[in-house]
Amino acid sequence: FRNVVILAVLWDSARYFSIGFMGIYKTADLMLTVAAVQVINMIANGARLVLSRPFGIYSDKRSFAKGFEAGLILAAAAFFVNIFTTPSRWFLIVIFTVLYNASFAGINANNFNITYSYVNSAYITQAMAIKNCLGGIFGFAASLAGGKIVSLVQAAGNEVFGFHVYAQQILSAISFVITAITVIFMHRVICRQKVKIQ
Repeated sequence: FRNVVILAVLWDSARYFSIGFMGIYKTADLMLTVAAVQVINMIANGARLVLSRPFGIYSDKRSFAKGFEAGLILAAAAFFVNIFTTPSRWFLIVIFTVLYNASFAGINANNFNITYSYVNSAYITQAMAIKNCLGGIFGFAASLAGGKIVSLVQAAGNEVFGFHVYAQQILSAISFVITAITVIFMHRVICRQKVKIQ
């Protein structure tokens, strides 16, 4: 269970570091209209809907951990793509949004169910509370750190070491690194743990 908590901390830190700042990036920097953003979100949610059943079948056959891992790989790919998103390459935000939303077809249910694999069902409520609480605390801290980076980069006129870069690109790079670490942790530690028979 300790490793499941570490997983929650890593994943919540990765996503909250950058996701909260994407909305304003899409409209203010990438110059997309609110209508365009909503259309992109609808397409992305459609991708998630289409992948939900295959991810569920895969997770049932392999394990909740394996299904979660597959979703994390999609999320890592999304953050990697967004590192290169700029106003001249605005279309990459579409790929990012589709990949990120699709990743939750593998992450959401498995993030909930994975606790059952390693905690006695008599203590599942307490385990969920601990996992979600600690993940939320670290996610909140990551969001605050991300906000500070946004402020610093914008105050410098989007110039970092002489390069023109947007804060959200930096945040996406950090989210990518943390998500990649999460994938490795999932693959090398959690996927190898013995599942508890309830």
